[in-house]
Amino acid sequence: MREQINKVKNWKQFLNENVFRNENLIKEILKKLGILEYKILGIGQHGAAILNLDDNKVYKFTTSKNEIKIVKTLLNNHLTSLPFIYKLSSIDGIDYYIRDVFFEIDEDLAEKIDEEIEDIKLFFYEKNMDVRKSNTNLEYYFDDKFLNFLNVLKKDLFNIGIKDDFDIEGLSLNLCQDKNGNFILVDF
Repeated sequence: MREQINKVKNWKQFLNENVFRNENLIKEILKKLGILEYKILGIGQHGAAILNLDDNKVYKFTTSKNEIKIVKTLLNNHLTSLPFIYKLSSIDGIDYYIRDVFFEIDEDLAEKIDEEIEDIKLFFYEKNMDVRKSNTNLEYYFDDKFLNFLNVLKKDLFNIGIKDDFDIEGLSLNLCQDKNGNFILVDF
């Protein structure tokens, strides 16, 4: 452990990046929020996603300032390609927000997104707002539902002032579907 700490120049950065690896800390925070029945959906470098089984909402705890910046923008916006944020707050110095629960996308679609990520990046970086008129071949690889989602996502991100602040490379990992099968970008 000491070697790992020595590799990190900033002790606070080390603590922030590893805070969610301590399940007892997560339990303590959830207890303070009154969440007794839960399921841990995922724990990553910058946060943890917890499903509150009582209200069927996801409590996303994060140390990412960029993610919180995006969430603040989403707080008062109803967008179809990004999650609705019910609440943004902090507890014990850890930021968290509450959103709906979503479902994983089809594995074949995730693989196809990864294969075509360079064209998807190109679409998001160019000025054209319609993927079918872009300098890509995406319309040959994806169905209309996914192409329409890309158009809406680009428009939504543009309208709230986010141009390249989200992780395009992680699109296949951060893309989910709601209960109606609509695509939602859940993590940024």
